[in-house]
Amino acid sequence: MPGSTARTNILRIADCQFWAFSQFFHISGLTISVADIGYLCMSSFISVSVHELGHALAAARLRLMLF
Repeated sequence: MPGSTARTNILRIADCQFWAFSQFFHISGLTISVADIGYLCMSSFISVSVHELGHALAAARLRLMLF
């Protein structure tokens, strides 16, 4: 069947790409899943937002002109 060869090649390519993707996130014994990347991004956003809010509160307390 000529179509099955093309499907097999596509599956092989997809498998190689998945392997390369998983190896990219393998850092010194630590593996990171795609879900973990989402949690990491969200927690970083929240942490930076709280940090910057602290700067804004400190500036407001000292009555600094920001603009």
